[in-house]
Amino acid sequence: METGCLTTGMFNVPSAETFEYLLVVQPDASVRTQVMEERYFFNGLYRQGVADSMPPDIAVASFTAKEAMEDILIRWLRRMIAQQPGFTVTLNNYGAIPPQALYLRVQDQEPFLKLAAGLQPVCDFLKDNQCPPLLRYSKAFIPLASKLPPAVFEKATPDYARRSFHASFEVQQLALIRKSADGTCRKIQAFGLRSSVSDQYAA
Repeated sequence: METGCLTTGMFNVPSAETFEYLLVVQPDASVRTQVMEERYFFNGLYRQGVADSMPPDIAVASFTAKEAMEDILIRWLRRMIAQQPGFTVTLNNYGAIPPQALYLRVQDQEPFLKLAAGLQPVCDFLKDNQCPPLLRYSKAFIPLASKLPPAVFEKATPDYARRSFHASFEVQQLALIRKSADGTCRKIQAFGLRSSVSDQYAA
């Protein structure tokens, strides 16, 4: 089983003048259903209650920005993401983040690293406006179960090292999620990736 580290800071509580944003890849409906079924199976197996509350998305980056910056950030993100080609995500088996989380492993990390690297102008814009630094996630994955008690984590890790999971989906866009000061989250924008050469000819 793959192991990783958990990056802190995802969706901190924003202030009245700022919003917290999360840039994500959202699996298609079929894969989202498979992920939720995996979560419910885990929770039924280990009696951990409801499924993990985190959406079955893959986080690329997060940042905090002032409301007045949103339109400019959306324009920049649209331009930068449109330069990146669409790609296929394959979920292959499970990984663990000691001491409290399990996740579904993304087999090919390279497209996510390229997406994160292309966000440097956003980093600079945030810095120029006295906002916290943009957080780029070092590993792409879909959360399976988090905040596990030590005993459950120690039991589940070897169990899931013997289990298998496989699913694939095409990524044609990224979504920008905004969290308001009252804690509500909603998708405010979708950014299309560049079509591959084969897609262009197929059209």
